[in-house]
Amino acid sequence: MTDLAIVLDATVGYDPADAQTAASVGNIPKSYTDYLQLTALRGARVGLVPALLERDPADSEVAVVVRKAIEEMKGQGAEIVEVSIPNLTELLRDPANGFLLIRQDFKFDLNAYLAAHPSAPVRTLEEVLAAGKFHPAVETNLRNAQAVESRDTEEYLAHIVKRNILREAILKAMADSRVEALAYPTIGRKPNVIGETQMGVNCQLSANSGLPAIVVPGGFTADGLPVGIELLGRAWSEPQLIKFAYAYEQAHVTAARRPARRPSTALEEPPTPLAWPHIAVELAADRLFLAAQTRRVLLQQFALRTHQIGVVVLPHLLLQRAACWRRQRQARVDGVQLRGRFHSALLGGDGRCCER
Repeated sequence: MTDLAIVLDATVGYDPADAQTAASVGNIPKSYTDYLQLTALRGARVGLVPALLERDPADSEVAVVVRKAIEEMKGQGAEIVEVSIPNLTELLRDPANGFLLIRQDFKFDLNAYLAAHPSAPVRTLEEVLAAGKFHPAVETNLRNAQAVESRDTEEYLAHIVKRNILREAILKAMADSRVEALAYPTIGRKPNVIGETQMGVNCQLSANSGLPAIVVPGGFTADGLPVGIELLGRAWSEPQLIKFAYAYEQAHVTAARRPARRPSTALEEPPTPLAWPHIAVELAADRLFLAAQTRRVLLQQFALRTHQIGVVVLPHLLLQRAACWRRQRQARVDGVQLRGRFHSALLGGDGRCCER
């Protein structure tokens, strides 16, 4: 959490080139590090969302870890209540399994980002596909994005409206239950091996509603696979989420830091990292406009993470995020409405998330 707070201080703020960031004015604290408070869960009221927990018998292993984490929060003084969000399943459903807006936006955002960087080795998503500089696990997503001809469709606009309805439903449920944050597993099922489709993804709750969320390590399954706990709050509640996450992290850090044993995997050796994801990492790091030393540290961390997970999900995540970043002269990027997806890699969550 400390690393996250420091990065946020350096990256969030208003960008005249990005109208969406104007809403951040007056909503950013002097420093997010002021909210690294050990006793923040004392007296907090947190809502557990059962609809996102153990929806299938195969989810039971993750559910055990999540419920234990919730008990730990109670032990730190939090009051836990169950929260129901009416029609949640339907509100999260779309023709792309919850990723419609990502698919519709990705090509246009990425191409715009690359157009602003004439020295980039590729200029469009089409060139990325032609060069083959991607992992097979993300090929379908990339080709689906490339096939989108326009964002100006009835389906896209209808989903924008549905997103607002989802946000209202979440906020009403929180108000009715008098909770300050919602808690649920980032992924309701334990992580699959690289190359297999991941089931039980819950991160679109934040992504599709536009509400901020943060992920912390919740523990490990019996066979040593990580489980992430996601906390979602109201708009501009990032400081509060950091408080809750930091308090839990510090009490939980010894148990959550590493698995009892190395989990079994179908891959005996990590695959060789590909060129394009590292190019994306370098572009992303360059956009931060931080001090040179800080940029190098970030780049090393991202490159390490990329290698560790076999260049599957995180590079695609970085490509999506890089497409949204705008030039910032004061060490600031588009950090408005922290959604937790990009930051989950820093937090050490399960690392398989979506971004919107």
